[in-house]
Amino acid sequence: MINTNKIARCFKGDQNIFWDSWIANVALKQFIGKEFPELPVVLFIHDEKLGSPDLNWAYYAQKDKQCYFLTDDYADSYGDACYINIDISEGLFYLPVVTASHLNAHGIALKSMAKSFKKFQPFLDHAFLKRSADIGLNLMQKHPKKDEAKRTAEDHMNEYFFHHPEQKIFYLFTKSMGRKGLVPCKDTNQLFSTIPLSHANLQKKLLELFMHHLKAPLGKQAHEVIIKKKVKERSNQFLSHLIHSMNYDNTLFDLQKESSAYFFKKTKKEAQFTLEQSSK
Repeated sequence: MINTNKIARCFKGDQNIFWDSWIANVALKQFIGKEFPELPVVLFIHDEKLGSPDLNWAYYAQKDKQCYFLTDDYADSYGDACYINIDISEGLFYLPVVTASHLNAHGIALKSMAKSFKKFQPFLDHAFLKRSADIGLNLMQKHPKKDEAKRTAEDHMNEYFFHHPEQKIFYLFTKSMGRKGLVPCKDTNQLFSTIPLSHANLQKKLLELFMHHLKAPLGKQAHEVIIKKKVKERSNQFLSHLIHSMNYDNTLFDLQKESSAYFFKKTKKEAQFTLEQSSK
């Protein structure tokens, strides 16, 4: 294709190098370098907004000082509730979000189901609800916590579903599984390069995303003790490096760029590259 179309420069961009994009970049760089050594390769990070929260449940978070939350990717009755750019898979595999239109095409009338759930939810047997939760379909409704100081993002979401039970059906049937991401509480157009790591509770949520939704699941999926030990050691080394290398003035873009350099240092790959910034 490169010869046929007379390509003069190769571009590849990603929002998140913490998934498979770094490995893909290395493979692309190695291939181009070997087969087309004269062809320039520009690898960059899409400097875009962090993500979009479900403003319905984010509304209930306006009372506290949390600016960032961890959430699933899912759709609501309008078709699009939440999307995430800085995200991870909880282990090696995950299932992507499924839209209501896709479910409807396979005979699952989600809107009708949600409407019926709202009507009959108060009368559902507790034993039935418990059995449903045991197989992964948690239809139980939780009363909102009264102590606002102890509320989490999950509490805000549960409060929204408590007042709008029909939306919980859309959440349960469309959400991605094994995938978590970071979103701002308010829908803003701030780019990666403009969000300092010191902003509000950003560092806390990034650490939670790494420790609880990446490191921990990988450790559980590793069956051999020696592999579990390596997952723990490498994760701790990576985290320690970032803590000592980054400062409060650094941004989310800087975090990805520094992480990429660290991966090169540890893997000793020859096909090194520097990540550019799409907004420049």
